Amino acid sequence: MRTRRPLALATSLLALTLIAWPRAGVNAQSDDPGVAFVSTLNGDVSVQRGDSGDVVAAGINAPLMVGDYVSTAPNARAEVQFDYGHVVRVGPNSQMRFAELGSSDDTVQLASGSVGVGVLHATSQYTQVETPSVIVRPREAGSYRVSIDPNGVTEITVRSGNAAILLPHGMRWLDPGSTMLVWGPANNPSFRYIQTRNRDSFDQWNNDRNAAFERANAYQYASSSIPGLYTLGGYGQWQNDADYGNEWIPNVDANWSPYASGRWVSEPYYGWTWVDNSNWGYAPFHYGRWHRDRHRNRWAWTPGPRAEAQQTYAPALVAFIGFGGSGSIGNIGWVALAPNEQPHQWWGSGARSYAAASVPNFQRTYVNSQQPNAVHGMPRQSFANGQSQNIAPVAARNFQHAVVMRNALPVVPGPQTVRYTQRAPAATHAPSAQAFHAFTSAPRTPQTFTQQRTQAAAATQHLPLAAAPPARPAAAVQPQRPRPVVAQPRPAVPAPARPAPVVRQARPALPAAARPAPVVERPRPVAPTAARPAPVVQQARPVAPVPVRPVPVRPAPVVQQARPIAPVPVRPVPVRPAPVVQQARPVAPVPVRPVPVRPAPVVQQARPVAPVPVRPVPVRPVPVRPAPVVKPAPVVRPAVTPEPAH
Repeated sequence: MRTRRPLALATSLLALTLIAWPRAGVNAQSDDPGVAFVSTLNGDVSVQRGDSGDVVAAGINAPLMVGDYVSTAPNARAEVQFDYGHVVRVGPNSQMRFAELGSSDDTVQLASGSVGVGVLHATSQYTQVETPSVIVRPREAGSYRVSIDPNGVTEITVRSGNAAILLPHGMRWLDPGSTMLVWGPANNPSFRYIQTRNRDSFDQWNNDRNAAFERANAYQYASSSIPGLYTLGGYGQWQNDADYGNEWIPNVDANWSPYASGRWVSEPYYGWTWVDNSNWGYAPFHYGRWHRDRHRNRWAWTPGPRAEAQQTYAPALVAFIGFGGSGSIGNIGWVALAPNEQPHQWWGSGARSYAAASVPNFQRTYVNSQQPNAVHGMPRQSFANGQSQNIAPVAARNFQHAVVMRNALPVVPGPQTVRYTQRAPAATHAPSAQAFHAFTSAPRTPQTFTQQRTQAAAATQHLPLAAAPPARPAAAVQPQRPRPVVAQPRPAVPAPARPAPVVRQARPALPAAARPAPVVERPRPVAPTAARPAPVVQQARPVAPVPVRPVPVRPAPVVQQARPIAPVPVRPVPVRPAPVVQQARPVAPVPVRPVPVRPAPVVQQARPVAPVPVRPVPVRPVPVRPAPVVKPAPVVRPAVTPEPAH
């Protein structure tokens, strides 16, 4: 932990820090799309995404962009903040669309219901409301209400301030305490002034929210270019730090850390965007930096110099890392950037194809990673599927082999990443695009979600994101095992058996020896089958009794005999690891001598028929490597000479 510095040194460092303070987005462009966000929710509020068309439940701190729709159910309402000076509040049973954001004037289109516009501070930009008949543009700080009744009549009331009513044949001004009705098509509407509309519960809610914002003192400590500071007052305290100037310390548990409770969503242009679960969690996660206050031992958010003319929005201010997986990126992690640390921009014009670099001194490069539970992550597949419940702290042992991701992330967003919360949207009051057909102007079409996925896939297509499983040998290569296989000259292809060899014979069958323990199978009228692990000897149908001489087998010989009609002596024949025995058809009866078998001989007999003695044929052992197949010898006389060794 660093020690306190003398006052003069602290003052010098503070001056240097304030001069070198980075903007939120290092490559932010003036033409970046504007972003509004949901700051308050009551009841069921739904959002229809302009990029995918999905209807999702609205969530606190959810970003809203051009082309998005907001709709409220009965008895529901929502508040949307644009910047520190402008707020739009959506009443019950209302449908609104964002037509322009971040240009000269923000524009929302109201198809049904009511909105209240709060202009808290006069600025060069204003939020105007467009209806199917007219455009309402506030011109100074005040409170304004615009409603559309079931007959399509627009009602405009100015509680305080001054508004311009844009009509095709000229502009009309509406003073405080005035109400105007406008109806008909936008190219030729009709209008008239009426008595001021009485206040209702929606008006009272607007007044209460405006009063709360006016009491907030956040903008005494931070730049007015940062939206969302109004909500910080009730959830933390402002302090002054000798190193970083004004800082805000949230009222959270001692084990809390930034970017730990929320979810990653995919947005047009900005890509992966953090949506925090805290009621105050908008400004501290899209502007400024986080650090661990060494004097108070608490996390503190530093907004940067109050005199900063313009701080730009960032979808998140973190460093992404990849770790885990065999030759691939199995997990995605992130850590909050500290003051003077710059993000590797993965959004907008600053984003390029994915690149990664190992950082030997990761904890020195990103100082917040030295704090306990400061780095969080989740499996890459969970990240792509928006499974925020899998977010967990990352152990420091993973930092050694982690890579810092630069530019685009190696993740293709899944369908669940368009959701701001796990809650299902209200099915009774989803936005209706048909309700907006009456508008003569349509919002600029954002990049579709399919285009976002295609772009992400193109940026990462060269990466080995998943470890390839080891290739397994095909069945034809399996005989490379050290144990031999002995084939028999039958029309069928020899079948290897594991772990013991298989021996096949010509008619009638003679015992075949193989390692380690052959088994003789009784003749059947069906096709032979191989058993595992012991070898199988197949026989042809007996035509005449065949006396067989026994062959000793190591380690467990098997002797095959005809059924007892006449004793047939069998002479033992030594056999090497995997001999192949071929015989001619029996001509003369051959007596068979019994041979002791170790450890448990199996004897099979032919069916009783007329005895046919068979003269034994000596067989030379033939080594098999690894699985030889021997063709049958031609029949030239009753006894067939053995085949020479290969």
